[in-house]
Amino acid sequence: MSICYLKLKYYNDAKENILLFINNNNDKNNDQAWGILGASLYGLNKKKESLCAYNKAYELKKKKIYNIMINKINTELNNESSENMYNVFSKNPKMNKLFESIMTDNNVLNNVSFQNKLMSLQSNPLEALKDPEIMNVMNNMIKKVF
Repeated sequence: MSICYLKLKYYNDAKENILLFINNNNDKNNDQAWGILGASLYGLNKKKESLCAYNKAYELKKKKIYNIMINKINTELNNESSENMYNVFSKNPKMNKLFESIMTDNNVLNNVSFQNKLMSLQSNPLEALKDPEIMNVMNNMIKKVF
């Protein structure tokens, strides 16, 4: 039934139906059910939730379609995040200057070890405040802008 709802683009009905199936049948290890849930949520533009469902489906069975959807959703989420950052910078002239100073600083752009350090701090950005090299770069950027 859920697949019919999906084909008709009744995404909410598909989601509700597949959730009933998963919960009532105690079939939490059915990769197809999780894939249908992922497709339903994606159709509802709930990308993060869809990604979770596709990850669960892929964990249960390594199907190519699940991997394709995981990559597609990750790309879309990353693009949305980049667009949001651009909007923040473009609406504030000082932030725009700060962004430009980052993008033209060869110490940042050409230093692979510095870039790796920044990437490793993504999950806990406040740790960057403890790093003297990062703080030095940030101070130099702020001096250029303000």
